[in-house]
Amino acid sequence: MTHCSIFSIIGTGKQAPYQAKAILTVRASIGTIKVFNIVEQEAREFKKKYEPEWGVDIAVVSLEKAVGSDIVTTVTPATEPFISPELIKPGMHLNGVGADSKILRG
Repeated sequence: MTHCSIFSIIGTGKQAPYQAKAILTVRASIGTIKVFNIVEQEAREFKKKYEPEWGVDIAVVSLEKAVGSDIVTTVTPATEPFISPELIKPGMHLNGVGADSKILRG
């Protein structure tokens, strides 16, 4: 993927800003971040805190809209898949962070 302009982060916990900042560091072409969190208020707080700091537009969106991006990073403790295969578009880069060990899954 040579040109990426839209990045999504699903989950807004402690790891989310670090993951987002890493993507912004290596992909200067990102101009918009879509953010989804199961608790919408937490997504709004993420937007309020990081939009001015990072200088990119951050949009609070539904899960379905978040998945429609060039790069998608999930940062959740989910133990079951929550992105259906039909939502994954060709060429999309998908990162899964969290719930990757029995300890994290509980």
